[in-house]
Amino acid sequence: KTGEKQRLLNTLDKYEQVIGITEAITRARFETLDGMGRTEEALAAINKLTEIYPSNIEYKYLAASYCRTKGFDDQATMYYKQIVELDPSDSRARLALAGTEKEEGNKAGYLQSISPIITNPSLSIDVKLQELIPYVLEYSDKKDPELGQALMDVAKQLVTTHPKEAKAFAMQGDVLSIVGKNEGAVASYISATQLNGNIYAVWEQLISLLISTYHYDEVITQSEKAMEIFPNQAYLYYAGGYGSYKKRKYEDALDLLSQALIMTGKNNSQKISVYNVLGMVYDELGQPDKSIEAFETALSLNPRSAETLSQYSLVLSRRIEQSEKALSMADKLFADQNQSAMVHQWIAEVFYNQKKYDKASQSIQVAIQKGTDAYGYNLAGDILIAVGDTDKALEMWQTAINKGFPEADVKKKLSDHKSQ
Repeated sequence: KTGEKQRLLNTLDKYEQVIGITEAITRARFETLDGMGRTEEALAAINKLTEIYPSNIEYKYLAASYCRTKGFDDQATMYYKQIVELDPSDSRARLALAGTEKEEGNKAGYLQSISPIITNPSLSIDVKLQELIPYVLEYSDKKDPELGQALMDVAKQLVTTHPKEAKAFAMQGDVLSIVGKNEGAVASYISATQLNGNIYAVWEQLISLLISTYHYDEVITQSEKAMEIFPNQAYLYYAGGYGSYKKRKYEDALDLLSQALIMTGKNNSQKISVYNVLGMVYDELGQPDKSIEAFETALSLNPRSAETLSQYSLVLSRRIEQSEKALSMADKLFADQNQSAMVHQWIAEVFYNQKKYDKASQSIQVAIQKGTDAYGYNLAGDILIAVGDTDKALEMWQTAINKGFPEADVKKKLSDHKSQ
């Protein structure tokens, strides 16, 4: 076979002497030399093509790709630079040049280097997102601050360059949410849903973030908007019901949660969440039997659910002055400091109701450190009064008012204790 390829090369030489250098001959020479393992000669042949046809970008890509596969990275970079000189908007070449930073492990530097690509409005946003999403996922996992800042910068460039693309704002929302800039993330997700309301995942991200940041009015508003587009998504009815419960609109909550329950199907995790809030709502409506039934149903699905145990114990602690069952459930959760802020807030109230003020104080401090709502700060004030720290209690109550807790509920407490 080697002899046949050599004869082909000899034939190509003869043709070239007769008719001169042509694209077909040079291409055939390159492919033959490459097949024979004569890499440097093959590279010389493909380089000749780029010289004969200097404006043909595809030949430069062929040369660059060949150099990359054979380990001639410097020469590959030279070809990519030639492509960018011919066409500054060529995203493939720009990404290839930026890839040097990527290969060296400098991810933040790489994201900075592709700024000209991100800010070019003529380039497809899908190509940009395909390149960026792996870095968003990596940042979500490793939380590298330098990478986080680079992602925020590139996300800002993306929405500026593509102001009518919902995808750009959704990606920015994801980045800001992971960084912890929740207000900005909410604004980005809302912009995304306004530009294109047909992407359910964005609605769920938005509403989930609103719940976790205690914006219950907005939870109700956004879940209602989403229900109009996705009338069969159980989570939206659960979220609307939860928001209504937190705003003390118990009948509205009951209606939405009942609809959510019908839609949950075999999703036990979703079922449990719905039953838990139903238990709280029935308790507020003065229907203890239905409240207990809801919590017991949730426990039958998952006896170890922290969400169920904390809310169930809270309801029992409000109703029974000395509830061993409530304390037993709360103690199990108290031993696990990895629970969410809301779980710690709920069990803090259990301990407070049961006059276990030391544990109540410890739990509410964990909730505050992890991020609590206006109700949590009001509860913190009550607990601090119980342990004799009036000054700190006044501070907590004022924070509760600042965060939207009904003033009338707190003002009397502030007035009474300031005068003491």
